Amino acid sequence: MPEWARYPRTIDERVTRFLCATTHLDGSFANHAWWVLLSPNRQGQAPEQEIDPVAVGRHAILSLRRRTRRDRLLALLLLVVVIAAVLLFFAGLDRQERLGRVVLSVIALPFVGWFVALVIVYQHYAAVRRSAIDIHHQRHGRARRSAPPLAPEVETRLEQLHRANVAIFNAYVPFVGTGHTLDTWKLTLYAPGQGFPAPSRAILPEEVHHYLYHEVPNLLPNVIAERRLYVDGGMAPNVPGLIPRSPGPRTPVRPPAIVDDDLLDEYTLRPTRTARTYVCFVENSGNGDVVVTVLVRAEKVGDTVYVEGRSQVLLPVQPGFKDVYWVSQNADQAFLPVLRAAVPATTALWLESPIRLIKYWLGDRSDERTLKHEGLRIERGQPVNYGAGSSLRQDAMLPADPGYYGAADEVMYFRTMTQQILTCLSTFLEDHKLGTQDFEEQRRLIIEQTFNVDGIRNDAPKGTANLAL
Repeated sequence: MPEWARYPRTIDERVTRFLCATTHLDGSFANHAWWVLLSPNRQGQAPEQEIDPVAVGRHAILSLRRRTRRDRLLALLLLVVVIAAVLLFFAGLDRQERLGRVVLSVIALPFVGWFVALVIVYQHYAAVRRSAIDIHHQRHGRARRSAPPLAPEVETRLEQLHRANVAIFNAYVPFVGTGHTLDTWKLTLYAPGQGFPAPSRAILPEEVHHYLYHEVPNLLPNVIAERRLYVDGGMAPNVPGLIPRSPGPRTPVRPPAIVDDDLLDEYTLRPTRTARTYVCFVENSGNGDVVVTVLVRAEKVGDTVYVEGRSQVLLPVQPGFKDVYWVSQNADQAFLPVLRAAVPATTALWLESPIRLIKYWLGDRSDERTLKHEGLRIERGQPVNYGAGSSLRQDAMLPADPGYYGAADEVMYFRTMTQQILTCLSTFLEDHKLGTQDFEEQRRLIIEQTFNVDGIRNDAPKGTANLAL
């Protein structure tokens, strides 16, 4: 049985509910969720281990369908009003009706149309409120149960995103979906002739990976151990079996989110500049607010064995994703609050509905042309970047340290995991009778370095918005 099936990841329902509710309360986020999870594309997708991508995908589609239906009704209503006004105008010119009656009818038409538009917008907003409340208060249990299912093959792919063990990246930092950087370090595990005793046999990187993979979770029961393959999107075709053949230039097929253990082993034994396997240790705060990942990799250069480590953190979601807290589930709050929201929005939604529908259509045509041109480049043997930019959970997180208990949690988790990883490496050397003062000094310096880390390194200024909202 492959590793990803032996150790399935749990789903953070709390964070998932925030994201699902926001797809209904914020149409721009529904568009973003559709693009990240469901849009036809050839690029890989960032792992979504911390949320339920099936639930978010279902609610994004439900939100998009409701808004499209609303806009079509509003556009049809606008067309009816315009046609009726034109007919009345010409009827007045032909003197078939009294001029005063015609003028009153033409003046009354927009007002009647506006009230009908208000009914359409109110019904849409009421449906949005019901969905947000159903999700947040778990009226149907898990978030995915409160929206219609998607096509089976789509949901299967989204399920794989939750268990993904390969990440194809298109940016300089390969660790897409893991959040901000907390710390990095590198040490020499073994170097012949530098104070290390001669080993009875060669130390292999895969031995180090295997030892850490099994020992660290034994010492830290709340930590999940995984192996992940990180691949440069521009060089992804060089990884055997990673990029599927497309039936044609207009038919995109996404790369798999899960690869077999043999491919993970291959890039542990023979890592390249653009494809490497890491052992990942993940600790979740329990409610999904703070998720710390420590990635470790061993590599042998000549007879010297190096170990590198990197700590990443997913922060709590931005405040905008918690707007559902302000939606009252009381029955007496079901009418007036929704009406107060619908009245000022009706005029713009009604008059701009044809423009939005045209933009949707033009956007679809533009996406089709992009996919076709990309497919033709592939057929001509020209380079294509298959990398993913970010995960939905990463887009939704705070852009800077939260400044409350979450900031303390992220540092505490990564310090604990880093110390245990270094302790396991020390034990590994002692088991091979290779323990030295040089390694202990490196270990001490790295531990001291971790105590100088108070938060994330690559944060944006506080208040900077992320892509998701």
